[in-house]
Amino acid sequence: LVDGDAVVCTPGGETASLAALNKKTGATLWQAVVPEGGTAEYASIMVLGQGADRQYVTSVRRGLVGVRARDGKFLWVYEKTIDPGANIITPVIGGNRIFSAGGRTSGGTVQVAAEGDGAAARELYLDKKLAVGLGGAVLLDGKLYGTTGQAMFCADFETGKILWTERALGAASICAAGGKLYVRGHKGAEVALVEPSTEGYREISRLTQPDRSSTDAWPYPVVSNGGLYLRDQQTLVCFDVSGK
Repeated sequence: LVDGDAVVCTPGGETASLAALNKKTGATLWQAVVPEGGTAEYASIMVLGQGADRQYVTSVRRGLVGVRARDGKFLWVYEKTIDPGANIITPVIGGNRIFSAGGRTSGGTVQVAAEGDGAAARELYLDKKLAVGLGGAVLLDGKLYGTTGQAMFCADFETGKILWTERALGAASICAAGGKLYVRGHKGAEVALVEPSTEGYREISRLTQPDRSSTDAWPYPVVSNGGLYLRDQQTLVCFDVSGK
């Protein structure tokens, strides 16, 4: 994560930590060791809050963690969404709330608030039906759209209540752009454009990726500058999605 003049990362090794480096010189600004954190994992680092109370949030082997952005002070850990294999899902942040999930366990949301000289995370809900798989989840208009190992779902971010599920493309990776959802199936060559809705799965259109490999495609679709980018093993495909 590039944040101002710093690059924030989770260094490899046997001890889980977050570190901030000067992006021009590489000098270490601070390093925050997670107590009994285990190893670094695969989730990206996200920013929570603003000003002096800003935090960096990610998942390490022990669970979801938060550290203070200005000095690296370790603040809190939430362990109930640990995946036994690997913690991969990037946290989804809305206000002072964070959704995390383990594909083989559960998904849940915590609310972070100041506590003394630090902060604490309080669980709001936890549900096995929200066990987002490799494909991740996105937040749009207060609704959480994600994919499990079998289906896509829509849930209320405030309460965790599932509004609908649909097998659609099965296990898939998801991204949001231009107020729409791009859903890429892991096993096939299908990519669906989906209208966000609380009333049910609304597919707008679908395309089939050419020259699809025989290997599961886990990379998330990326939409940028009017292009839809799909990576498949040694191939990168771009579709023009700039039209109305």
